[in-house]
Amino acid sequence: MKYIYQVIFLTLLTILNSNIYGQNENSIWYLGYNNFIDFNFNPAQPKQLSNQTSKGKLPLVDSQAPNSVVSDSNGQILFISNGYQILNAKFEPMTGSDSIHLSPHPPMPVVSVRDPSHSRRYYLFSLKGGFDYFGANLIPQYIPGQLYYSVIDMRANGGLGEVVKDSLFIPISHNLVGKICAIKGICGSVWVITHEINNNCFLAYEINESGINNPVKTCIGHDITGISNNNTIAFYPEGMMNASKDQSRILVCGGKDNFAEYFEFNNRSGVFSNPISLKVNQDSLSHNFGCFSPDGSKIYLGETHHPLSTIPYDTSTFYYQFDISSNQEYEINQSKIFLGKGFGTSRNSHMAIGPDNNIYIANGRKIGIITNANNHANAVTFIDNYYVDNPSVNIVSGFTYSLINPTILPSEATQIDSNFLASDTSLCNGSELKININNLGSKFFWQDGTNSGDYSITNPGKYWVDVMKGNCLFTDTILISPLQDNSNRINDTTICDDEALIINVTKDIVEWDDGTRNNNRIINLPGTYWIDYVYNGCVVRDSFVLQHTLCHDCRIDVPNIFSPNGDGINDQLVITANCDLEYFDWKIFDRWGNTVFQSNSPNNSWDGNTLGNICLPGVYSYYIKAIGNNNIPIIIVGDITLIR
Repeated sequence: MKYIYQVIFLTLLTILNSNIYGQNENSIWYLGYNNFIDFNFNPAQPKQLSNQTSKGKLPLVDSQAPNSVVSDSNGQILFISNGYQILNAKFEPMTGSDSIHLSPHPPMPVVSVRDPSHSRRYYLFSLKGGFDYFGANLIPQYIPGQLYYSVIDMRANGGLGEVVKDSLFIPISHNLVGKICAIKGICGSVWVITHEINNNCFLAYEINESGINNPVKTCIGHDITGISNNNTIAFYPEGMMNASKDQSRILVCGGKDNFAEYFEFNNRSGVFSNPISLKVNQDSLSHNFGCFSPDGSKIYLGETHHPLSTIPYDTSTFYYQFDISSNQEYEINQSKIFLGKGFGTSRNSHMAIGPDNNIYIANGRKIGIITNANNHANAVTFIDNYYVDNPSVNIVSGFTYSLINPTILPSEATQIDSNFLASDTSLCNGSELKININNLGSKFFWQDGTNSGDYSITNPGKYWVDVMKGNCLFTDTILISPLQDNSNRINDTTICDDEALIINVTKDIVEWDDGTRNNNRIINLPGTYWIDYVYNGCVVRDSFVLQHTLCHDCRIDVPNIFSPNGDGINDQLVITANCDLEYFDWKIFDRWGNTVFQSNSPNNSWDGNTLGNICLPGVYSYYIKAIGNNNIPIIIVGDITLIR
């Protein structure tokens, strides 16, 4: 018998898709009653472990709800749990796991995630609760689920691992239904998701380098009801919950009203959105279960009809395909196609995507398979009556096989260009821009060496920061510039090569580009210049470009020194021109910018006096603007030294 079932198993698997997951951590599945599937081989191979194999210490038998088998990167088992037992690689109770005794009667789904802060440490999450019988008359009741976690350290006991002290089955939530799954988050985090009972609220727990965080609660979609008014009749709210392979959507089935719907899941925020209901049989004594296709374009559902339901007696499960690529509810339900039917009435039925990209079905005393699951239903192969039968176990009513919840590993380290800082902006003189990014990560690295999420900017400049969150490095830059006064701009200017530009600014000067702070400036060299000044209480910057060009032959010569001392020698400042001047304006300024001489004729000269007063010896500046007979403007600036 054993030889025969192995031949059947291998023959069926040879027709399956042979693509193997890169993550060997999910390469071994436990089916219950000591039966395994080993995906380290192509095709996958079955394994049976007897009590003799494990020296009579194999307590793990039934596994009605999704269990957890964790392997290492080489595909070798590290530990296995069905929710109320934890076994090491030798299939012996793991050290530290035998100090608590939880009832094994209700189904207890379990899922493992690797600790984002320790590569050889794992969180094991399990749900205790579900259907059970009480009293002498075995009255059925539903026990609301409780969520527990344990911490397993695989560095202990020579690699066999142990449950960390005081971290075995620690309760963290209650009043839940028997649904749990895990989804990869960002930056190495993982989300563990459950659902409250008698409402429509999901709880999403983010696990990151700081541990298990408070849950994100989203109330959306169907209520999942599991307790009757008199609390004595058991409905079955367990059903199942699993994620699409790209970790972006979650399918939920089951409940008193036997619904099926899927949601978008934001793995940054932990929030659910956009519920889409699938058309299934609305029967409180029937149930359904399902799974996404590997590429996320399809959903497969099994509808199992209870013998006591209103449907004519039929213990079959009907399998359907929904095309969800449109993401439009009406179109999706119109696409529902029947695949086939098979035997099975188990309320713990479920599906899961295998490492070979085929969908495996656990329904009662059998394992089914859907191959080519990304294709239209016409190209899909559905194998129903395929199961591993352990001849050492007597088949009894209610005996069921199970599948696993995949082990979720943190994402790889990555660097992400982001836009979490404010947009580039201007800053007033004396103003302060305060930045608070503490909620974005745990470590901060600013350009000046600051390591805080609180940062203050008071000066113009370029600022950048790296933010560490888990194993992600986010980076962003902000440019702070002085406030611009667009109403008082100095325009770009082109002048003749022997001319100069005189600028008079009526603002409170902060600084020129050369470090000076004068309101007047004479510039005679080409280049880019800027000035900072106060405008409406802010420091603003104006910049301009000065260019030279060769534009005329007419020349005006001005002496650079004269001595109006009455000796008859060089007593007058006289200019000369080699051309006729159509226009002429000549001004001379003292060092305070006061005009001491002005003339509109090149024939006039300055005698060193102003308004009848003698000017003191020193350096004076001049400005000449003229137009020659060729109609080309001439601008000349310079200095004159007056001596007596």
